[in-house]
Parts: sequence; C-alpha cells; structure tokens
Amino acid sequence: MRWPAPMIVGDPERFALEFEISTAYPDQHFLALGLFVVHVGGKGYGVRAPDATTFGNAVDGVKTLLQNPIEPTNPILAGMSAANLAELYLDAFYRDCPENIRDDERDQTAELFLSPRCEWPNFDREFDDGSHILILAFHDCIRLVAFMNDDYQVADLSEQPVRLVEFQDVLRAWLSAFDMQRQSVLHPH
Repeated sequence: MRWPAPMIVGDPERFALEFEISTAYPDQHFLALGLFVVHVGGKGYGVRAPDATTFGNAVDGVKTLLQNPIEPTNPILAGMSAANLAELYLDAFYRDCPENIRDDERDQTAELFLSPRCEWPNFDREFDDGSHILILAFHDCIRLVAFMNDDYQVADLSEQPVRLVEFQDVLRAWLSAFDMQRQSVLHPH
C-alpha cells in the first residue's frame, strides 16, 4: 500500500516534517525507504524522491532531539545573523580555504557548533541534497537556521524561531504519523 501523497506534520511556513514511505521493512534498522523533507520558514530541505531516505536515520535523529535535553546555544553563535552562521559553518566543516576564519581557527570554530551540538542529528545521512539545519536553543525558544551547501556556498537560507513546545510537538506527532503509515504499509488490510 502506498499513500496517495506525502504527509506533512506541522506548519511548512514555520516548521514541519514531510514524508512519504515508498517501501516499508519489518527490519528495525532501516524501517522504511522514502521521501523526508524538513520545512523551515517556508522552504523545504531534503531530496524529493521516493528512495531518498532510509527512515531509520530520520527516526533516530528525531528521537535524539526528543530524548536529549536541548542545551542553550553557545553565546558567540547566539548573536550571529543566519547568514553569518551558515558561512561560519561551511568554513568550519567544508571549505578547504575558509573565507571568514583563518585555517588555524577551524577546529576552535567547529567546536562552537559541536559543544553544545546544534546540528540536526544524522543530517549527513538524511539530507543528500547538501542541506544543513542548525538548532539554536534559547530558554523556551528554538531558532532554526537552514541552508544548502551549493558548491561550498550558502544557498536557500531560511531562519525561523519556534517555541520549544511547538518544536517537540511536531517531532512527536511526526513519529506517531510515521509509525502509523509504516504499519499500514507493512500490514495492508
């Protein structure tokens, strides 16, 4: 059984998770294969193809976000614009010749993003289109900064603040909807 269209959980103009299962597996590691897109501020990040994502990684990432307390963002990153954050991120992790930092500052700069970790978990296995989503926490609010790494340049930048409770509600609702859809594909009636 295949669902007639991708399902969207949340508000795509703010924050939402979109998915569609093309193949479900009884295996608890892969779970399913399909489309997985994260919407931030009206833009979608992820590959829109029926075989783009192995959902084991997506489910693990969402569970990680729900189970681990989201720590307050490093104050240096907290005050930066979305554009500067994206540029700094590419300098720290991707560019052979950083544009905004010295080469000897790369490890120190990367540590700003890693402690506390502010990347979407498993992003490298979920977003094969070069998307990155940064999650910056401030008390009861989350600042989502999403962008594409287009040949080491920032593209399709989006930023959206959401309340922590809204963020967590979308994640929980997505897990429930995903499980329901997967079960119906595994056990059609």
